[in-house]
Amino acid sequence: LFARLRGDRPEIGLDDGSWIDAGSSLAGELVSALLDFPAALHPHVPFGSQAHDRIAPRYQRADIHIVTSASMDRLAGLVPDPSQVDSRRFRPNIVIETDASQDGFVEQQIIGKVLSIGEARIVISEPCARCTFTALPQGDLAFEPAVLQTIARHGKGGFGALCQIVSRARSGWATGSP
Repeated sequence: LFARLRGDRPEIGLDDGSWIDAGSSLAGELVSALLDFPAALHPHVPFGSQAHDRIAPRYQRADIHIVTSASMDRLAGLVPDPSQVDSRRFRPNIVIETDASQDGFVEQQIIGKVLSIGEARIVISEPCARCTFTALPQGDLAFEPAVLQTIARHGKGGFGALCQIVSRARSGWATGSP
């Protein structure tokens, strides 16, 4: 599959040279077949539009994104090729090394908790929903749809967690409560 923008609408290119709207049901069927699980494409909402103002952009929903080593270990135990589970697939700001007693998708067990990192207090606010980027090749990591498929089956809403910085002790600034 190929992609392009036609005006402000993304399109998917087919092998026969034709193009279809990325938001069409046919595009969803093609992506589902490629990933081997049900999927749909939702074309980007243009910046500055009324719809955009109602939706928080995906990379502006949180100050920090974390993943734990326990979650990566659990995911590695569920996919056919454990070497394909690498923090590069998930693009976290922080990887928290957990001790051996931690098991499973730990971030989901600590939603709502507050962490202290240096002077900052950080609320773990929600699971990090995942998209097809986690299946894409990155560096020496292969295209691996099983990573996203496994997260969809076992992740209960995501993989990793989004966090908000709520205070910083010495400088006195705060961005939220707790």
